Amino acid sequence: MPSSQNGWPLSQPNARTRWTMPQITGSVLAGPVWVVLFNLIVRFADRVEPVQRTKSWGYSYRRIAGSSKWSNHASATAVDLNAPAHPAGRKGTFTKTQYATIKAILGELGGVVRHGEVFSDGMHFEIAPKTSRAEVTKVATRLLQARLVAHGHDLGDYGPRKDGVDGVRGDKTDAAVKAFQVAHDLDDDGIDGPKTWAALITTPAKE
Repeated sequence: MPSSQNGWPLSQPNARTRWTMPQITGSVLAGPVWVVLFNLIVRFADRVEPVQRTKSWGYSYRRIAGSSKWSNHASATAVDLNAPAHPAGRKGTFTKTQYATIKAILGELGGVVRHGEVFSDGMHFEIAPKTSRAEVTKVATRLLQARLVAHGHDLGDYGPRKDGVDGVRGDKTDAAVKAFQVAHDLDDDGIDGPKTWAALITTPAKE
């Protein structure tokens, strides 16, 4: 199967394996990739600059401009944020403070996301080349677990921080997702999709 530049399989235009991304126009590969990029955008909007939805996008079935390689947008593993302010081909469109913040955010996401600044495309963020599904899944699970713990769910006394945030999707994590969904009038399907994540982000955490 053909793949995009970062090694992920292309997502066909009629595929039902993408979820709409609320902060931008377009969609992203459903599941862990969506979770990671959703959290990237939430952090970016909160700590770097507001995201303009009509000037930001995700999936696009196309090749890289001027290249025979498929764009990572074609595998639904990339997003562009505030394109006019950070056009391709131009570096230095963020302040030093913003660059430092972006670097910190990428660190929080376990290094599975790469900023397009490395090839003069400041708007662009993508699942980094040679990053496996297992690596993305582990980061997405940790992000989910951290939000569940913040909402008062007990995931057990294990993991590096001894709070259950270990990146392993076990029974306690699944049960906590369903409990959260029930408490917020969502379908208790155990899937941390767009509606569940919207509630996880917008509902005040427990103090």
